[in-house]
Amino acid sequence: MLICEGYMDVIAMHQAGFTNAVASLGTAFTAQHAALLSRYTKQVVLTYDSDEAGTKAALRAIPILKEVGMSIKVLNMKPYKDPDEFIKNLGAEEFKKRIAEAKNSFMFEIEVIRRQYDLEDPEQKTAFYNQTAMKLTEFSEALERDNYIEAVAREYFINYQDLRRLVNQMGSRLVGERPRTEYQERGKKKEKEDGIRRSLRLLLTWLIEEPRLFDKIKGIVGPEDFGDGVYGEAARMVFEAHGQGRVEPAAILNHFINDEEQYKEVAALFNASLRESLGNEEQRKAFAETVRRVKKYSLDAQSRNAKNIEELQRIIREQAELSNLHISLD
Repeated sequence: MLICEGYMDVIAMHQAGFTNAVASLGTAFTAQHAALLSRYTKQVVLTYDSDEAGTKAALRAIPILKEVGMSIKVLNMKPYKDPDEFIKNLGAEEFKKRIAEAKNSFMFEIEVIRRQYDLEDPEQKTAFYNQTAMKLTEFSEALERDNYIEAVAREYFINYQDLRRLVNQMGSRLVGERPRTEYQERGKKKEKEDGIRRSLRLLLTWLIEEPRLFDKIKGIVGPEDFGDGVYGEAARMVFEAHGQGRVEPAAILNHFINDEEQYKEVAALFNASLRESLGNEEQRKAFAETVRRVKKYSLDAQSRNAKNIEELQRIIREQAELSNLHISLD
């Protein structure tokens, strides 16, 4: 499967006969999108733009795709910027040849590192070797790591034994650091989940306190965007009650009476006092940002459950548009 950045590129490739192409929109590519693509293929070729932005997008996508077990190659687009320009100037046959010649993703990453150094300078040459050795420690399986050490040594005229020794030294140095890193990652995940819950709770409280806000988020956020947990259930009841003309706290709370923890969480939505919270520009911006966070949470969840490429493309498009979302409280 071919993965490009934009709509014009994917259209150009389809018109040229490469119908197994999708557009990732570069920076919007997520682990959920990679998981969906992995249902259809285990091999992808990145056809991102050849400029700096395209290179960065490819470097972001590679580890995400590797995480779901993908085999990744990167197509060389030069001297043109993107697939659209390439096909218009050199044609579909030449593009097909470039696909066959696409570079292994790890070797592409090493090539990008190489561009940062002047190998005529001994100090920079040593720095390149060190960074390359550090990169090679990412392979946990000894045979695979050794194969890549051999490939890098051959590509950049480095003595194989010297590079292997350097990689082993780097690996030994990292052994004691990894458990702490894993612990930190778990902490970050919990912090992110707590942040999402705070955003869901805050937005619901704002809506309960100020019914006029329902009109401000209409077409942007709905009850389905609050997920399947307690806040999702409460949101559906709050939105429905608002549609009927009045939100009755007692009626909604009664629904959660048999679960003490849920009852406390929902009761807090009605007991919070936020009447002064949208009275200045800073808080207005906070409201808009909260709406964006809730919508992003919803789109991320949708992408994990997307059933086909068309639905995934729609979600990616909405994610890309989210940063430009404007919410006016005037």
